[in-house]
Amino acid sequence: MQHTSLILRMNRLQQWRARRASSLQTNIVPVKNSPLLIPELLERILSHLSPVPLRCSASLVCRQWRQIARTLIPSTASFCVMSPPEGPKRALFLQKLASATTLTCQRGSHPNYYVPPQPLGLEEASWSALLADLIQISKTPAGLKIRSFTLFSDADSRTWSMLVPFLVTLGSSLTSLRLDRMSLNAVIPLVKILELCPVLKDLYLASFEDMYWHKGAQLEEPTDTNTEQDVQTRTWPIQTCTFENMILTETALEPFIKACPELEELRLVCIPPASSSVRSVPNNCIFFKPRARTAFYRRLESYCPKLRSFHISLSHRLTLPTELTKDLLPFQEFPFVENWGLSPKALTAETFSSLNTLGSEHRITVLEIIGNHGGFTTTQEAQLGTSLHEFLCQSSSLLHLKAAGIKLPLESLRAPQAKVWACRNLKTLHAQVIGGWRLGPQMEAVHRMVFGYIARVCPRLQELYISQPGEMMRLKSGMCLLSRLKDLRRLRLMMSEWPTGCCIDDLDWIRRYYVNDVPQHRTLPGLLRQLFKGQNKTPAKSRVSFSERTLFNDVDEKNGPDTKAISPAQQTTDGAPLDDSDKEKDGGSCMVDGVDMKHLGELEDVHEYFYDRLAHPDECLWPEFEALEVRYKYMKGGRFVDELPLIMAVMTEFRPEVRVDVQKQEMQI
Repeated sequence: MQHTSLILRMNRLQQWRARRASSLQTNIVPVKNSPLLIPELLERILSHLSPVPLRCSASLVCRQWRQIARTLIPSTASFCVMSPPEGPKRALFLQKLASATTLTCQRGSHPNYYVPPQPLGLEEASWSALLADLIQISKTPAGLKIRSFTLFSDADSRTWSMLVPFLVTLGSSLTSLRLDRMSLNAVIPLVKILELCPVLKDLYLASFEDMYWHKGAQLEEPTDTNTEQDVQTRTWPIQTCTFENMILTETALEPFIKACPELEELRLVCIPPASSSVRSVPNNCIFFKPRARTAFYRRLESYCPKLRSFHISLSHRLTLPTELTKDLLPFQEFPFVENWGLSPKALTAETFSSLNTLGSEHRITVLEIIGNHGGFTTTQEAQLGTSLHEFLCQSSSLLHLKAAGIKLPLESLRAPQAKVWACRNLKTLHAQVIGGWRLGPQMEAVHRMVFGYIARVCPRLQELYISQPGEMMRLKSGMCLLSRLKDLRRLRLMMSEWPTGCCIDDLDWIRRYYVNDVPQHRTLPGLLRQLFKGQNKTPAKSRVSFSERTLFNDVDEKNGPDTKAISPAQQTTDGAPLDDSDKEKDGGSCMVDGVDMKHLGELEDVHEYFYDRLAHPDECLWPEFEALEVRYKYMKGGRFVDELPLIMAVMTEFRPEVRVDVQKQEMQI
């Protein structure tokens, strides 16, 4: 009987193979007539793909596709003056330099570390060798492919002196230029830079931020009337421009702005006053003069009709009087601007009122808050976080939010007592959540609440930066709930290390196809037993979660030992218990503004996540995922569980295509 059934199966398999071969022969296109053999056409088609599909899919088709895909994937060549490549590393560096689209130059191994000056002649020799290599590559038939250039001068005059020679070689094809950590006394020849880079579209200039909060690099002033008239007659194709920690005067900034009619984004970040006292600021520094600032805004509207993004913030080290923060953002002068940026000290009641109006009228898509809340009291910090939460509940058109310095209160995320965010199409989120921090299961429940809330309310996130105390990468912390963000590309976690540690079983969910690749000893029932290990109640019968005990001030102790606590799924929006009719009407869920908040913060939420992955075994986890950044903060002299090698090993094994950056930062006691 078994032999007969085996023969029948083999016959059916042969018939299926024959039908499949005949269908392929009728639909196949001859290779010689395929239009995809034209390299120019294939390159044009593949240029619309992001780096991840180019690296993981297109490059695996054939040799021709791989060669074209490799040229389209953005690559960066990094050069360090203190440790130039030598020996075999030099040959690899030259090979990478010939195909790189971005060149980054810096003095030290890290751009934020100060490196003392080296003996005379060593740094100059390294710079000259790099410049000679670039000139040699530019003379080859392929030429240079560098379109973006970044220079970290580290407040060093010798490094700054190499700018013009590099721009002479690279400037004709540069579309992006970034000059960072310039000296406080540097004078930037902006006209000279624009002449050497005629097709430049993205310009970023930042000065070295030092303890002297009133100092900074500045733009070169016009020398005579002829030069000023020549600048005004010329136009530059700049589209995005950023000045950070720089002294900006009216006579130097306005001629440049006037010559950029294509400007779409202007960011003036942390402007210093050029004086030790705000009251004695020179009259030329218009951003510290309310009347001159308002007049400049009116002229800016006529200079840049395409402006759609504007950021203005004064130095965050200043104690700003009320008259300077009032009307700092020109909401009335720029009614068509949808992207706004400011500092926390400019977030007054009037500013939040204007932002709420823009959010309710669907006129704001980007909000960027740069800087910390230094100098604020605890009450003021709580008010800022609550006001930001209210803004998010009204801004349905918001796409990008960068407010890592504002602390969102954990109580605002509770459901069903509070409203949920209205920005369902949010793509970028930089946030910090505080409140309810305790060691052990309580902290894990808070992490589950934050991750579960973000995954439910913002399902289309592409970039997430979250800062929370404690260990967020354990299995019970619910980081796996972020897998519901199907479009996630970049994830950055800022956490404080606690002596708990995690193992590979906490992280192996991050593989692309979890169920298909899971080892036999890591079956789903075994994983769920580990997940609910240490609980007295089973998941199906558990009605009181750790998040409820944390957020509702230990309801078991408050109501007494014989009182049964009510979970969020059993309450209405006003806090009253749900009766049977309400449960049937609501389908057993907890809906708030169209979002199901059932099991928010509970282990059952993680339980349902793994069963959902089991039900969809062919669904890829984060198919567009590009980068993972983890920052650990630990106390000096305290116990530190070094999990960096584990995270690197797990990502190398499960997601080798993802760029991983894991660092630890020591906090002073």
